[in-house]
Amino acid sequence: MLLYQFKTTQLYISMKAVVLQEINKTVSVEEVETPQAGAGEVIVQLKAAALNHRDVFVQQGKYPGIKLPVILGSDGSGIVSEVGEGVSEEWLGKEVIVNPSQNWGPDDRFYSKNFKILGMPDNGTFAEYLKVEAKYLTPKPAHLSFEEAAALPLGGVVRRSIRHRQDRRQGEGAYPRRCAPAPLARHGARTHPLPGPAGAHLLGGSGPAP
Repeated sequence: MLLYQFKTTQLYISMKAVVLQEINKTVSVEEVETPQAGAGEVIVQLKAAALNHRDVFVQQGKYPGIKLPVILGSDGSGIVSEVGEGVSEEWLGKEVIVNPSQNWGPDDRFYSKNFKILGMPDNGTFAEYLKVEAKYLTPKPAHLSFEEAAALPLGGVVRRSIRHRQDRRQGEGAYPRRCAPAPLARHGARTHPLPGPAGAHLLGGSGPAP
């Protein structure tokens, strides 16, 4: 498949996505409008997405600031299929991991009041395509499959939060901004195919989000 053709024209007007319409209701696979990249943004054709306890908490109404309907999912990996204004075309066709932790802020020790995680309130990764700012992309290491790569990101956010709590108790200072996440769900994880031409898979994972 030639991904570069997505640069100026979306191949698909609509896409399939896992949507939560109501609290404590079953999610549904629906046809929704395919996003288009704005300035500083990219579209990622998702190949794998990881399930976290956070998604269950949102579905149960146990998460602050819930806005519905929403496409769930925080973790994902895929291929950049479109770039917006101001984004280098070198990203096109790149295999990437999406960082779900957005607007952390200038202080390594605390997330800012504008901090948010993909999948609530913004649409997340349980879809064929995802719109996200280019600054939240990381090239996928070649030795990781899409499923393995999708299991990593939110685990890093949790580990960072835990590390900070430990530092505060021990009276230590700040720690590096990029805390390497453990390869969660790498062994024994199950994948569930999402329908549609993107061929995305949902990877079962674990662990709460901050």
